[in-house]
Amino acid sequence: MTMESDFEVEHYLDHQAEIFLARFDAGTYLYLSRVMDYFDPFAERPARPGTRFLAISFDSDWRFGTEHSLHIKAELEALGADVRHEEIESPWGHDSFLMDVPGYQEAVASFLVESSAR
Repeated sequence: MTMESDFEVEHYLDHQAEIFLARFDAGTYLYLSRVMDYFDPFAERPARPGTRFLAISFDSDWRFGTEHSLHIKAELEALGADVRHEEIESPWGHDSFLMDVPGYQEAVASFLVESSAR
């Protein structure tokens, strides 16, 4: 048995891995994975006063759909957090964050600019 890709989905994942590795250092992915593992958005207090949150969802993502992001937004708001939600239109579902989707980077950049101006 070989470990070569046999199925179309495997070829797709191979392709996405190549793109991902060309754009990001592998250590970055490991670091972000660690941060996500320890992040508890529903802690007693979500963060220091003044911390703002941006929840982004993609309209075609069936893994973490918009309803999931809206749930997180509602839970954080119940804890007194300042939360903004953006739903981005994209045909690529859960992989949208890997793509150059119109509106995605602009939403993040706008949120960061607004946050730094406070």
